[in-house]
Formats: sequence, C-alpha cells, structure tokens
Amino acid sequence: MALVIAGWGVAQYPYLILPSERISGVAAGDATLRSFLVALPIGALILVPSLVLLYSTFSEKTGGPEAKRQEYKH
Repeated sequence: MALVIAGWGVAQYPYLILPSERISGVAAGDATLRSFLVALPIGALILVPSLVLLYSTFSEKTGGPEAKRQEYKH
C-alpha cells in the first residue's frame, strides 16, 4: 500500500493537487518543521518503551493471554 501511495506522489510531482497546488506552496513553515523534528524523538522516547512493556506483558513467553485461558480450562 505504501508503494502505491509513493507511486501516486511520484506521478503527481511537483503538484500536490492538480492543477494548481504545488508541494512547495502547501508545505509547512520552517518553525513548524523544526518543532515537529524536536517533538518526534521525544514522543518516541515515551512511546517505544511503553510498547515494549505492553508486548512483554502479553507475550507468550511471559504467560500472556493463552496461558491464562489454559488455567481456566483446568
């Protein structure tokens, strides 16, 4: 799916919406892009450990949901 969207973008270049809106005309400002690039790694520092904790909590190795189902069967 990502390749289809990327192909569409390559086919439309340099226009975002035909026939009048160019990518350079609708791009975010420099301040917005800088703020995004600062916020992205900070958000990743919060999100990635949370996802690792969630995965380890419910993984099969730690006795996730399947192990609990087997306990109820006995």
